[in-house]
Amino acid sequence: MRSAWQVAEGYLPYTLAHIANWNDLVVLQRDPAEPWGGPIDLGTLVLHVDAPCIVVPPKVTQPRLGCIALAWN
Repeated sequence: MRSAWQVAEGYLPYTLAHIANWNDLVVLQRDPAEPWGGPIDLGTLVLHVDAPCIVVPPKVTQPRLGCIALAWN
């Protein structure tokens, strides 16, 4: 497995869509206290990225995979 840290600036939905061209998966954190972290904002991001996304709850330290929701447009 290979990973890299990437930094980009711009309008977040367009920036993530651009970065997603070089990545297989986008991981987003749901945290209403952060910009773009609320449910409506995350929905906008997921629809603009045009790549598989995983949205995780805030402050996850141990994954609990008992319930997973899958959706696509």
